[in-house]
Amino acid sequence: MKRPLHIWSVFAAVLLLAVALFGWLSASVLRLDDAQRQQLAEAEREEKVRLALWRMDSALAVLVATEDARSPLEYQAFHSPPRAWAPDKTMVPAGRFLLPSPLMTAASTNTRLHFEFGADRMPVSPQVPPPSFRTLAMDEGLSVESLLQASNRLTLVAGKLRQLKPTGTETPWTEALSRAAEAGVTNAVSPAGPAGSTPWVASGLGNYANELPEQQQFLNRSEATARQSVLNNIQIQQRNGYGFNDRSLSQQGSASDDGVPVSVGRVSPVWMGDDLFLARRVDFAANHRIQAVWLDGQAIRGGLLASVADLVPGARLMAVEPGAPVDDPRRLATVPLRLDPGSVAATPGSPWTALRMALWAAWGGLLVAAGALAVTLHGVLALSERRAEFVSAVTHELRTPLTTFRLYSEMLADGMVPDEEQRKRYLTTLCAESSRLGHLVENVLAYARLERGGSQYRRETLTLEALVQRVSPRLKERAELAGMAFVVEVAASLATQTVTVDPGVVEQILFNLVDNAAKYGLGESSPGCLRLEALPESGKFVGLRVRDEGRGISPDVVGRLFEPFHRSAEKAAGSAPGVGLGLALSRKLSRSLGGDLRQDRSVPSGTAFVLSLATAA
Repeated sequence: MKRPLHIWSVFAAVLLLAVALFGWLSASVLRLDDAQRQQLAEAEREEKVRLALWRMDSALAVLVATEDARSPLEYQAFHSPPRAWAPDKTMVPAGRFLLPSPLMTAASTNTRLHFEFGADRMPVSPQVPPPSFRTLAMDEGLSVESLLQASNRLTLVAGKLRQLKPTGTETPWTEALSRAAEAGVTNAVSPAGPAGSTPWVASGLGNYANELPEQQQFLNRSEATARQSVLNNIQIQQRNGYGFNDRSLSQQGSASDDGVPVSVGRVSPVWMGDDLFLARRVDFAANHRIQAVWLDGQAIRGGLLASVADLVPGARLMAVEPGAPVDDPRRLATVPLRLDPGSVAATPGSPWTALRMALWAAWGGLLVAAGALAVTLHGVLALSERRAEFVSAVTHELRTPLTTFRLYSEMLADGMVPDEEQRKRYLTTLCAESSRLGHLVENVLAYARLERGGSQYRRETLTLEALVQRVSPRLKERAELAGMAFVVEVAASLATQTVTVDPGVVEQILFNLVDNAAKYGLGESSPGCLRLEALPESGKFVGLRVRDEGRGISPDVVGRLFEPFHRSAEKAAGSAPGVGLGLALSRKLSRSLGGDLRQDRSVPSGTAFVLSLATAA
């Protein structure tokens, strides 16, 4: 009992260790898989953010490039071109005719006002013509409502520009617009960043840069560089398309021509409150002016966010303060706005990744392997126990007849049994013991042949009645030896049924059943009767039932009736002779013939077993 317990304890310990190790490996693999899935989701979110930035920059690039390419003279309601020729190719003197500015009657939902101012900080706007030109402006299509609205906005701008700081220096609007215009002159914004700065310094991104993978940072920086390059190219193409650039302006006028611009800087965006301004510096021969466009910042933000709602539905656009890092990958290249995407939802992937499926398969394999090992171990231990029980039972079974053989043979050899009748009884006992030993050896050898698969049968086709007549004499002899009456009952309808069997094997099976009945099926008051009956079976089978009138089989041993060698030495010593092999051998023999052996529990008393035999075709 202790040895199997030790073996199972070792098996359980090894199995627990294997499960713990495999569980740790599984947890590590799942963590790695979750990290990979998180990185993929982060990459998908960043891809949506980059696409949103591209979309917004593309929408703003046309606006910025158009304002950048606009002629400085258009900031006057009516202006005189610096050069003009009559049809006869003669030069028309400057000031002989005026052109209306297209800005005077231009309508835009995002543009509030175009204006310019000089050193006196007195703004003028093409949308608010001087009083002497009002009638002419009305003829050009300027409405009274537009004029009143533009006049109110210009008055507001004038108040902001002329309002001094407490220290007496420039006003906030004047300082901000001038600084933005100067930035456009010095080309502070370029694809590579500000002049003299280290391009793309990652430390300016804070913790966010440390959390993203290095490849993701490289992609973000490349996207920002590409967006700025596209904007610059659009501005250059717009200027060239209008025939307007710095070099052509400097060639159009001279130092003595005060009405002709000498150079024009690029527009540069700046935020003042919720409003966005595009400002540039225009240099004349004797002075310079700041030209600006007042844009509706809230409307621009709302339109941009609406255009990317399908990518970043909960995003926000925040104004970038002056001096903020220009290499922020989420900053727009066109205007100082930074995209805050919020919690961008990634497309949920399938939880059944290849790695997780492989892990589940590995767990299944581990459980199957553990189960198979447990079943194998149980079988080996059971076989070891049966082997030990068989050795104990066989040893006990051999000891008694051998002792009898030695005692009786010595007494007969020494002439110690002078009585002839007693000598005859001794010889009869020796004959019975030899038959029992022969039967025991025959069963063990037959079982060994079946286990090796080397059994060969001499099959014959004969009627059921002939088969019963051939095997009955030996069965009757064994029953009468136990003092039991032996009765054979074969119905006439079954007597002619033919079967193809080995009669010797059938006799061995039935003899084992009769021998068990002779040992265990004796009646309480008398030996009783032992019956061999022919029964009809379903299908192409016929049955031979051996039934006794004994006490029957205890329910606690019914489940192990057909297990070989399950009798221990103590069981063998306390019951009738036997090694627990007869029923197991009989079932194997019956199945090797194509039939079966089962216990018949339908009998009201005693014990019955039915041997099923296949009928001949």
